[in-house]
Amino acid sequence: QLINWIWSTMIIIGIAGSAILGGKGSRIRMAPGSHEAFIGSRLGMFYGVLYGFAILWLILFPFSSLQIGMFWITIVMFGYIISGILFQQPLYIGFGIGITLVSVLGYYLLPHYFWAWAAVFAGLPLIGIGLYFLRQK
Repeated sequence: QLINWIWSTMIIIGIAGSAILGGKGSRIRMAPGSHEAFIGSRLGMFYGVLYGFAILWLILFPFSSLQIGMFWITIVMFGYIISGILFQQPLYIGFGIGITLVSVLGYYLLPHYFWAWAAVFAGLPLIGIGLYFLRQK
């Protein structure tokens, strides 16, 4: 399906752009050999593998457009939860679980309004937490 290729391409562009901006714009340098540096490097590999498998699953098992949207929300939130566990950030864990639960509710209870639901209850909180952590640096 064309939608699978569109989503996959956009995710790859987003990952590459985030990696470039993150590498160039990092204000805080972690001490080489520190626990944070080790986890940070492994986390990048984890996300690469996670998104690689997600794209493979989309190619192997074509979904409807709503299922693809829900799939990517849960993949990203799974990454948030794992990041929260590794960096001991309860806010990441809470947001990951909360956004996943609210998205599942919207998917099943209001499927005709899922895209608006996802924008408000998944997109806006991600922007909010991104701005919050950006201001924390």
